[in-house]
Amino acid sequence: ALVARWGYRPELAMTMLEREIDAEPVLPAALSVETLTSRKLEWTDLVVAGLKDSVVSADLERTRRTTYVCASAASALVAIRVEGRLAGGAALGVTGDAAFLFCASTLPEFRRRGVHAALIAARLSIGRSRGALR
Repeated sequence: ALVARWGYRPELAMTMLEREIDAEPVLPAALSVETLTSRKLEWTDLVVAGLKDSVVSADLERTRRTTYVCASAASALVAIRVEGRLAGGAALGVTGDAAFLFCASTLPEFRRRGVHAALIAARLSIGRSRGALR
């Protein structure tokens, strides 16, 4: 009720799924991983570009601000390249032995090519390397 009085709208419900990170994820050979953790604005632009076709233009600036907040909260910002071009981005948070996968998108021209699956695999791998078990 407090944040509603300040003008915030309720968002979609969040679903959390939990499982152990049991094996080292494998990336398809045609895709490469890049971390953009020190390049928050570039990562934000990439993720917002991947969301543009699903966000009402009136909400685009709000989406950009929210995405930048995600970038600021993340332990790692991950991008996937296809043929040398940035194709999608996602954020990872690691707290204790838990990895949290959040804030991901794929540019429309790279969809249905395994980019999102590669973003998941890359974040699981990074999370695991930082001590996450689930």
